[in-house]
Amino acid sequence: PLTNASPLTSRSVAHGALIFNNVTIGNNGVWSGGSGPVTMNGNLSCNGNFTSGSGVYTFAGTTKTISGTASPFSITTATATGTITNTAGNLVIPTLNVTSPGTFTNKGVLTVSSTLGGTGTYYNANNGTLYYGAAATPGVTTFDASTFIPNTVVYTGASPAIRVPASSYYNLTFNGIGTAFLTTPGITVTDSLNVLAAIFNDAG
Repeated sequence: PLTNASPLTSRSVAHGALIFNNVTIGNNGVWSGGSGPVTMNGNLSCNGNFTSGSGVYTFAGTTKTISGTASPFSITTATATGTITNTAGNLVIPTLNVTSPGTFTNKGVLTVSSTLGGTGTYYNANNGTLYYGAAATPGVTTFDASTFIPNTVVYTGASPAIRVPASSYYNLTFNGIGTAFLTTPGITVTDSLNVLAAIFNDAG
């Protein structure tokens, strides 16, 4: 593993495709990414400083985790092709795509500001919180916020289109601006619905 990396230079990760197994960045460690693609086949843990760079990170392992206390822990663009679980307390992935048969399970705090897409499955799971900031609805093929509870989904964008999942939400919050509206009429929230700003339109 890469432990207490101090520092990993931009040049080290900017040229060509890089493949890692388990990576651990300790409290005083620094990960400095570049423009090249990075494949993670193992676990990624960061308690230090993490700068992803502009390259796409592909998480391809089976039953692997993203974890750590780094704040923020930001990856500009990520694709999950394996079975990935996030337990990090402040993971920021502006663009996250989940490619079938891959799954991405969030048990920590995840912020997606631009895109949550792909042909795979996203689970918002036990004690997980998703902050979703785009106006367009999450486009990932399967969006599941009810199988593993309790969990919370918070829409923070301007006039967001709220996805109506096949089953339900557990906790659903709108904390953006403008009018939040459902993509189709009818929604089930099994614990709490919170509208903290602007207007909620149920499309009914």
